[in-house]
Amino acid sequence: MTLSQQWRVAPSRGACSRCAAEFPEEGVFFSALSESEEGLARRDYCRDCWQEADGDGHFCFWRTRRPPADEEPVLDTELMLDFFDRLRSADTEEKVAFRFVLALSLMRRRELKLQEVARGPEGEDLVLRKRRSGEQVKVHNPELDEEQIQAAAARLGQLFDARL
Repeated sequence: MTLSQQWRVAPSRGACSRCAAEFPEEGVFFSALSESEEGLARRDYCRDCWQEADGDGHFCFWRTRRPPADEEPVLDTELMLDFFDRLRSADTEEKVAFRFVLALSLMRRRELKLQEVARGPEGEDLVLRKRRSGEQVKVHNPELDEEQIQAAAARLGQLFDARL
């Protein structure tokens, strides 16, 4: 099974996962990522259902809005940084790949700056510095090929219903 098949996820349905109420264009709702047997799964909630779902042990969550039909949403930089930080102790192949791809995207957005490439017995690590805080972080290079990077970026785009 290729990584792109392994990382397949249903996109946002545009409706609440609990009550099935459809989100109107420009309507505010909450999205959350949770662990499942298949990896990370996205669930969307209306404001009312979010009150009940908030304590369900989500990996991460965010408040968002449904964009107009003619607008392609772009992943918010703050959300990317938060998810990147939450993946610090990544323990699965999928999460390590996500963190690496997020690091590449955040470097492109000039939020992370490459300081050096450290090579050790477990492979290569990128040593990066956060633009805003100056904090230094290490990101393991899982040595993904171009197809795997594109698959991870597409999966992140599906999870967040936005493009990197």
